Amino acid sequence: MQRAMHVAILNADATRAAPIEAYLSDHGFEVTQVGSCYRLDRLLGERGADLVILDDEMPDADPLALARRLSARNRMGILMLAGGADCLTRICCLEAGADDCLAKPAELREVLARVKAILRRSARAQGFDKDLQARDGVKFGRYRFDAAARRMTAADGSPIAMTDMEVRLLCVFAQYPNRAMSRDELVQLAYGRQWSPFDRSLDIRISRLRQKLECDPARPEVIATVRGIGYRYEARG
Repeated sequence: MQRAMHVAILNADATRAAPIEAYLSDHGFEVTQVGSCYRLDRLLGERGADLVILDDEMPDADPLALARRLSARNRMGILMLAGGADCLTRICCLEAGADDCLAKPAELREVLARVKAILRRSARAQGFDKDLQARDGVKFGRYRFDAAARRMTAADGSPIAMTDMEVRLLCVFAQYPNRAMSRDELVQLAYGRQWSPFDRSLDIRISRLRQKLECDPARPEVIATVRGIGYRYEARG
């Protein structure tokens, strides 16, 4: 029998979290609501979670800093609920490590749909990892990407710092070498959500990857721009 996916909800106000908790539970999820970052850390340490829903009103933490910390240390989905989820707010949440961002008050059916989409992305990413782990590393220009360790290294073995969101993109590029991929494909495969023409977070991440991987970021040879489509990882040798 397949286990129920575990969703943790961090919300200092249990009454506000209750409708989401009840709705997800009714749709087959195991849900745990906690009221503080301390209790969330304890929960994750004791039993983990497949996905965390973070409310941006936290009396004991900066929600963006928390999202960055969770995405760096845990392999799980993150859905942020924000009071003013305009374009800038969404970009900040996504850049911090959240997989998706919803404006409050969130419609319960949409919360369920976003949770399922994030978990589908997570399942695909795990499938990518299994395929990539069978290889002896993937070369990105001068560097080698170890999918099992989720680490990029230089020729001398020194590590190249990568965020969790950058690693997810690298996994997708490694899975589809020498293929022109649209922005929508990349966002769907790496982050489990739809790309919006007003969302510049993907382009920002590509730019940061180029700063780390390219000899000349202004003339990229590892991650090329495909005009009118998106990007292509140039796998050579």
